[in-house]
Amino acid sequence: VYTQTNTMLVTVSGVIIIIAGGYTVASGRMSLGELIAYFSAVVLLRRQVTTVLSFIPKAMEADESLSTLMKMIESKELEPYSGKKAIDFSGHIKLTNVTFKYSNATTPIFSNVNLTVLPGTCSLVIGDNGSGKTTLVNLIAGFYKPQIGYLEADNTRYSELDMENFREQIGIVPQNPLLFPGTIRENIEYGYKSISDEKLIDAISKSCVSDFIESLPHGLETQLGEYGQLLSRGQRQKIA
Repeated sequence: VYTQTNTMLVTVSGVIIIIAGGYTVASGRMSLGELIAYFSAVVLLRRQVTTVLSFIPKAMEADESLSTLMKMIESKELEPYSGKKAIDFSGHIKLTNVTFKYSNATTPIFSNVNLTVLPGTCSLVIGDNGSGKTTLVNLIAGFYKPQIGYLEADNTRYSELDMENFREQIGIVPQNPLLFPGTIRENIEYGYKSISDEKLIDAISKSCVSDFIESLPHGLETQLGEYGQLLSRGQRQKIA
């Protein structure tokens, strides 16, 4: 709306100048050369004014973004757990009588859920859209805390866990993973202070992404673009 309004005002002002100037020339109070010189000056000025005015929406957008970020930083609900116990996580997860609902919801997403995931096994959760599959994953990652019931990792309740230490030992591949502008290597190594080539190659092999990377002209040094937009969703998930 802002941009279109500015464009309309600038265009209307040009029309007014031509009509009023034409009338002035016709009545003999101004020469045609003077009108052309004046209109040329207005056109030059209009470009500079448009440049200045186009900055205002960007400033408004930046202000809104900063406000959103500040709300996130000041939020007290970002970390639901405050435990300090670090464990050497083996992969044993247990949910006991878990009931969860979002703060703006009137009914729970699910109630009295009991689930045990043993180390070295695969578990598949199937359900309709909105049945709580993603919410369950977020609960296991410790992003949310159930209103009723509790979760355990290796027989240690989440309320006791150092969640930063716990999350360093688990991996989550979301449906739309976030990749950073940069190379494939930089995205895979992100978060590690150092990683050997052997460990990197092993991770690539286990993720079934070796053939895809080897098919690229620049291999691991291939640039992904903003949010990995140069890749398909499946390729982004494998890199994640």
